[in-house]
Amino acid sequence: MAYRIHNSIISGSIDCRKKGKITGELQIVDLDHVVQLDLQGLPNPDLAGLQLHFRNPDPTSPLPHDLHPLQQGRSGDITASRKNRILDVPIKEAWDLGIQGLPVPQHLANILYLEWFSPQNGRVVIEIPEAELEIEGPATWQMTQDEILGQQQDMLHSLENFTDLLSESLEEDPPDPEADDDFYPF
Repeated sequence: MAYRIHNSIISGSIDCRKKGKITGELQIVDLDHVVQLDLQGLPNPDLAGLQLHFRNPDPTSPLPHDLHPLQQGRSGDITASRKNRILDVPIKEAWDLGIQGLPVPQHLANILYLEWFSPQNGRVVIEIPEAELEIEGPATWQMTQDEILGQQQDMLHSLENFTDLLSESLEEDPPDPEADDDFYPF
């Protein structure tokens, strides 16, 4: 499970100009300080050697849980060029149209996708459709083909490590659905 914070993001920056290190900051709804990022790893090739500033066009809510003010750990998937289909109608209307066999209004959009693994908050994901992006360049370095393959392996390894740690934690201290209001049985 991921801690998805995209609805709470106002703006931020990601600095990938130093190979092997990703830093940045996030401005979050109803938070009086910025959250700092200090991650090890490589971004996807589209952000290699660059600094990215971004703004969420629709920040909607405060964080549902505490987010540690210094996010350290391993980078996961860090890209500003993911594509995804976005609904042009509310989800209920889309559902109703789909049930009726009618076309669902949607469009293909660019997605800012930032993922990392921190000891404080576990797997954290930011997924902002149609974010306002500003890239500072030129790139200070570019990824080689070997680095691209290594980065993909690192992302997979980070996710596997996170899953293993989560499984071990649940085995040692299984959640009690009677005592935990946030327990989800799926």
